[in-house]
Amino acid sequence: MLLIMIFSLPIAYTQEPAYNKEMAREASIKEWTDVEAAISYWDKEYESEKSQDDPKYKADVCLILSKAYTARREVESMELWNDRASDIYDRLGDTRGQAEVLYQKGFTSYCNREYEEAMEYVLRGIGMMEELNDEEGIGLGYLRMTRLFHFTMKLPESAEYGEKGGEILEKLGDDLNAADAWSFAGHGYRMSLDSANASRAFNRTLELAEKSKIPAVLSMAYNDLATFNMEYDIYDEAEKYFMKSLELADTSNQRQIMVIKNGLSQVYLHTDRFEDCIKISKEAMATVLKTNDIFFLSELPEYIARSYEGLMQYDSAYKYMKLNWQYSDSLFTANQDEALQEMETRYESELKQKTIERQQREQLFGIALLLSFVGIILLLYKRYRTKNQLNNVLEESNKEKDFLIKEIHHRVKNNLQILSSLLSLQSDNEEDEKVLGALREGQNRVESMGMIHQRLYTKESVSAIHMNDYILDLCDYLSDSSISSDQNIEILSEVAVDMIDIETAIPLGLIINELVTNSLKYAFPSQKDGEVRVKLWQDNEGLLCLHVYDNGVGKVRPNNEANSTGFGTKLIAILSKKLKGTSKIDTTDGYSTTIRFERFKLVA
Repeated sequence: MLLIMIFSLPIAYTQEPAYNKEMAREASIKEWTDVEAAISYWDKEYESEKSQDDPKYKADVCLILSKAYTARREVESMELWNDRASDIYDRLGDTRGQAEVLYQKGFTSYCNREYEEAMEYVLRGIGMMEELNDEEGIGLGYLRMTRLFHFTMKLPESAEYGEKGGEILEKLGDDLNAADAWSFAGHGYRMSLDSANASRAFNRTLELAEKSKIPAVLSMAYNDLATFNMEYDIYDEAEKYFMKSLELADTSNQRQIMVIKNGLSQVYLHTDRFEDCIKISKEAMATVLKTNDIFFLSELPEYIARSYEGLMQYDSAYKYMKLNWQYSDSLFTANQDEALQEMETRYESELKQKTIERQQREQLFGIALLLSFVGIILLLYKRYRTKNQLNNVLEESNKEKDFLIKEIHHRVKNNLQILSSLLSLQSDNEEDEKVLGALREGQNRVESMGMIHQRLYTKESVSAIHMNDYILDLCDYLSDSSISSDQNIEILSEVAVDMIDIETAIPLGLIINELVTNSLKYAFPSQKDGEVRVKLWQDNEGLLCLHVYDNGVGKVRPNNEANSTGFGTKLIAILSKKLKGTSKIDTTDGYSTTIRFERFKLVA
């Protein structure tokens, strides 16, 4: 009976209209060379006799026109021509054409900031290409995915699918799209701090760009190299590559020129060429505002604000800092991240299921006479695959969670940095010493928290802090911000514990900030020399102990009197209570505060 069922399985092969690879490559070259001329050329082809006589050719022209309008981000034109292509492909039963239509719908949805819908369209298109076993179509799908992941800041995924797409397209001789895919892979690796793989990807981009001999493609490759050099503060090389990129860029492709100017503005900012930074950033913003491309609107206002701050034009700095905050806050939401994660998981699940089903069909048709043996092999194989899939899903899930947590720390750090900058701007305009002191203390507290989130974003652990490095950095910051140039006050630290959980590290960091600031503020009213010591260790009873000592005047300070109502005193009390801390003050030799904490968590 089983044998009869096998031979009775339906065999449904659809004759697909031929894919015109040469036409697609010609269209890519025209778009990279001169997008305006390309649109004009294909408009004429749409009205040509060939287009009227050959529906497949007409549909291909419509799809090409939709892609050409992508460079100008003209969403209505993209949708118009894509819908026309879709109607014809549907009538012809052209599955490959329908898949490319889905890719283009995905990009249109991205432009409308509908990220979940964009991902769904692209994944459906890839599924159709896989059913056709169309390698080039799959590679183009991966290129679409890496773009979507890049502009939604899912960097490991952008690197992964950029490299997958680059390898496929390069193998098939599609050098232009391969260069594009490798470029996105490089930026995914670069922004994930993987310099070796970023360099490898950008070198592949340059090799393919040189092979193409198309100026705009070379411009993209030079822009990548400039960005890579800027990552490591090699600003002279970065500027050189950005200028080469700008010279080669297609003047009709305003978005590409905007991306290059965005990079140049960062070079000018970091080399204190503030007026140049403001000028070129505003030029880039003029293009971005036409397309409402929030990815860049979250960066350019910050460069302008910092440049105005460097020029001491604080009103303008404050205006653009508020604009930066507005766009940064709206760039991505948790719902968008969750939607993208859900869609990717669904894609992986469907992809593996389709792979298994296709392998089973091929095996059943190929070895029907050895049915019993094959049944056993398939059963073992299925169990093996299921076990591997579960392991892979768990591993990917853990990686995704770590990445999302790091991204949260990154955004918190950015918002704290913006808050610190706003406090700094306000301090520059304040003359009242009491208000000025309060603003500086507030800025110190913000910075102490920001340092923790910075470390959680850039280091391997997403939930624990190396306290030795953190306290050293915090003491250096307080030394720079609170000690006048005519004083020789040294802040020393001795840390005998290593990793501390973030729930302990944040309140502990704020307590250290308050105690050290208190010493710097009150211990040396007339002394030029002095010393502040910070010690952190675990005692014989297993309690976490903090000792902050200074060799100053040794008197009881206003913020440490029993009836003090100072904010710093209240903050120390609240944070100590959170960690079940008991404090002891000693003024016999200088001034010291010792706090023993019962509630804390060390990380092995």
